[in-house]
Amino acid sequence: MVELYDDCIGRAGLAAVMVNVPEWPAAYSKYPRLRWVPYLDQFIYAGHNDREKSRGGLHTGTIGLYEGALQETLRGAGRPLDEMTLADVLELADATISQWRAAGIGAGKINCAYVRSLTFDDVPSAQAQRVWDTPAHLRTPADSKALQDHIARFVVKSCATHDLPIQIHAAVGDAPGLLWTNASPVNLEPLFADPALGRPKIIVLHGGFPANTLVGWYAATYANVYVDYSWLPMLSGVVLDRCLDEWLDYVPHNKILFGTDAWSPELFYAGTRAARDILGRVLERRVSDRRYTSALAETVADAILAANSRSLYRVDG
Repeated sequence: MVELYDDCIGRAGLAAVMVNVPEWPAAYSKYPRLRWVPYLDQFIYAGHNDREKSRGGLHTGTIGLYEGALQETLRGAGRPLDEMTLADVLELADATISQWRAAGIGAGKINCAYVRSLTFDDVPSAQAQRVWDTPAHLRTPADSKALQDHIARFVVKSCATHDLPIQIHAAVGDAPGLLWTNASPVNLEPLFADPALGRPKIIVLHGGFPANTLVGWYAATYANVYVDYSWLPMLSGVVLDRCLDEWLDYVPHNKILFGTDAWSPELFYAGTRAARDILGRVLERRVSDRRYTSALAETVADAILAANSRSLYRVDG
């Protein structure tokens, strides 16, 4: 199956595809177009309890992904979680993020909007330590959130320190049970703006749909925020056309990233064609209306379709 994916990716003319999975199979290393995006959520959920997983199928499956990712990281480090302190977990997170960047990993991903809020409060170390020291089955939901918030902010700051861009799902999704109050990009404002976090490079996935206007404003306002339009080519060509036409009015074109979010070989090809065609129509109208010269349209197209991602994610080729 991987060969089929790679073939369709090549036929679509894609130089690289970012793949978000809990661990990176050794067999994938034979396919240089495939680039791993590991879960940062594995560290955020390092101290979770079973009640969180049992809230429903979405929680079971999603948190299970983070568990699997963390277990793989722990195996690589040769350390069992039940013998680790909170300080050990934070040290492991920082060391792992540093290793990922040194290995050429282009980005990490925060995906937990599917199961909790993207609001990460500034929780003091002493409070987080008290929660960690409390047996997991005795922690309240508020306790769990406080611990996760503390770890999440540490992870975000570590990504800033090691210059690892962070992709964040801050949009609606295709899983019943995802709450807009959790996923709204409004929740991310403190991460964008707090200088204590080191201005991490944050990519808001899927245009933040349906808050695409707001996410465009974030990308225009904060130097460290980017907007990615993956999934939108397959969700609605009308929506993507409107988003691009609007964003190009006030978002610097070097802050907009092409994407498909395809999940089958055929969709890599079809989604790529749709994403390019829609951008082409938007730029053609701008040339026709004399808002762009042909040369500027070509520059913008190259930036959105290739140059921006190559620069941000350090993708060669």
